[in-house]
Amino acid sequence: HEAIDYITSKGYSVLITYPNNDPGYGKIIDVIHTWKDDQRVAVKEHLGAVNYYAALNECAFVIGNSSSGIIEAPYFNKPVIDVGTRQKGREKDTGIISIPCDVAVLKETLKKQFSKDWPAVKGTQIYGTGNSLTQIMKIMDQNIEHKPGLM
Repeated sequence: HEAIDYITSKGYSVLITYPNNDPGYGKIIDVIHTWKDDQRVAVKEHLGAVNYYAALNECAFVIGNSSSGIIEAPYFNKPVIDVGTRQKGREKDTGIISIPCDVAVLKETLKKQFSKDWPAVKGTQIYGTGNSLTQIMKIMDQNIEHKPGLM
């Protein structure tokens, strides 16, 4: 609650989406529901890909423990606060700040980021540039012997 109160006190709206069905997700949904009537907070069960990408495009930053903050958000040049250990061990792009699941640390990180006015962060596209199929086909063509009767 403190983080959302802090973010909204800065004039920002908050979009909350439901978690995956990891252990404890029901308790998280219960907490999310406490925000459903707050005009500053939009609660959505799911957005679908198109609406999610539109939200990523328009947002100032992303906070959470989702792989989306690690994989998709950097392609939209968004700063990310990755909370907790769920994404531990994943390669992370620039602009991703990993913090423990601790309210005091989150509040301090938010204060620091707000003092910088959440500048866009140019991602380095560590998960590719969207042309994987072309690269795979080129490698296969260069390394697989073509025999009559085979593709």
